[in-house]
Amino acid sequence: MRKFKRVYKDSTKANYKSKIIPDLSPLFTQSELQKSTMKNGARVLNEAINITTKKTHTKIEIVAASITAPAGSTTPSPSPSNESYVWSSSSSRDFNDTSLVSSSLSAPSTTKAKLNKYIEICKDKANKHGFNLQTEIHQVLASKGIILLKKGQSCSELVRYIDAESLLNNIQSDAINRNIKVDTRIYLELATLLRDINDRTDRQALKFELNKLYEIATKEDGMIIEMFVNLVTKLPNFQRLSPVGEMELTVNFLDPILTHIFHCPDSNKHLVWLNRQDDNTTVCRPDATMVALPQKAENVTLGYVEVKSLDAQSDPELAFMDLVRLGTFSRSLMLRKPNRKVLVIQCVGYTMIFYLVSEHSDGFIQMVEILTIDVLKEITEIGGLLQKIDDLKRLFLLYEHQLEPRYINVRAPEDDLTSTMETINPKRRKRRIPSFSLV
Repeated sequence: MRKFKRVYKDSTKANYKSKIIPDLSPLFTQSELQKSTMKNGARVLNEAINITTKKTHTKIEIVAASITAPAGSTTPSPSPSNESYVWSSSSSRDFNDTSLVSSSLSAPSTTKAKLNKYIEICKDKANKHGFNLQTEIHQVLASKGIILLKKGQSCSELVRYIDAESLLNNIQSDAINRNIKVDTRIYLELATLLRDINDRTDRQALKFELNKLYEIATKEDGMIIEMFVNLVTKLPNFQRLSPVGEMELTVNFLDPILTHIFHCPDSNKHLVWLNRQDDNTTVCRPDATMVALPQKAENVTLGYVEVKSLDAQSDPELAFMDLVRLGTFSRSLMLRKPNRKVLVIQCVGYTMIFYLVSEHSDGFIQMVEILTIDVLKEITEIGGLLQKIDDLKRLFLLYEHQLEPRYINVRAPEDDLTSTMETINPKRRKRRIPSFSLV
């Protein structure tokens, strides 16, 4: 207030309490020199803004033309008429448009670029603080360059970049031919024979009827009939309450199904339950391998199997580690194959999950769930497998025709599973209920 009184008094040569209203207009009147200077300054500023705006839009047009131009075409250079073009919009709007175009050009636009971005994020996370194996299994595999796609279970980080469900459906439709089905007559005969099976069924008579049906079946349909004959031989009358160990689970419940799909000696393809080191698994030991034997001294791996019994549920991380092992094994094997395809199977208790590991056209590695089957626990459940026999026939033909029985690389690329397991952070294992279901 004191400052106001002083300035007012100095400007008007009068006291501010005086009732006489002084004329203050001379204080705000510009001289001719001031007016000329302001006018010239405004003109120079407008010219500078127009020149900057024109240059910015010219650069944007060149970049946009180079992106949208078809292959082999050249980007035209700006003409003099473009340089002299006067933009009517305001400078603020022009610069806002420029920032929007720049951000859209810098964002990942292709599927390959988006997935590479996702993989880089997972690798960075692995280097910084690691993963929770039971809740971040997708990101554990992505840190090794493997995109896991499973029905109804997508990584929340991955769906920010791509439509995972759509990608999964497309890969499944390419890998599995839905037009392939078991012969209708064979299907109806099987349904008639298996519909009333119980613990008092004469198994020998049933196998006799199945063998008669086998005589009129094709090779692929005959594989299905052989599988049912083996199940009739192996399955118990009822499910016992005591836990089934891994070896018994393998021999009596899993093998009767897997053998008839993947063990084809007439094609020199074998399912080998070995639990020993393979050429492509460094020091690790898968529970089983599918191999082709072109010659006596040569074997080519086609896929892997990992098994965990139900009594392993006390430590659920073991089954999650199996999935990481399968992904790591198959990645090394896939890179040696001409068509970049490998089949792996994870068995968790009485559930079998089949994954096709392959290389996408955009260059990334995908591990895709193509089929899940609940294994039979007793003889009375045998009829329930009928709804899956079309899928089993499709799986057999995929194995027969799409898995290459030869290598193109002499040695498998080094891929140390130990380094992958080191990304699992022990401090993040406290959560016992996994958010991801293996089955």
